Amino acid sequence: MGEVTLRVDGGDDAAGLDRLTTLLFSDLRALGVAKVTRADGVEAHGGKSGTTQSIAELILTGALPAAAITGVYKTVTAFLDRAKARSVTWRQGDQEIVLTALSSDEQRKFIEKLGETPPRDPADG
Repeated sequence: MGEVTLRVDGGDDAAGLDRLTTLLFSDLRALGVAKVTRADGVEAHGGKSGTTQSIAELILTGALPAAAITGVYKTVTAFLDRAKARSVTWRQGDQEIVLTALSSDEQRKFIEKLGETPPRDPADG
């Protein structure tokens, strides 16, 4: 997998955006399939934050098989349904996909598209 950046879109309020990002951070950490860090270096809710963009970003690193990617995807979509965030942008290399509450057909297409993308070596740039 290399590195995936997830960016939460939850509005313009920095405190609310931090709360939503912390919620997704906790969900992904509980999943336990990848190393998850906050882009702003904040490990727990209530810490000092950087810019609004970094408040909303999570970074997943490590090699993930297709089943683990499916787990991350399901965790993100469950988060979207529960937290009522607008969207989560999944950025991997030069690909970017905006996730919202998707139909099951859209979910299948998303998983298939991720499966078509060969893993990139971070040293390749």
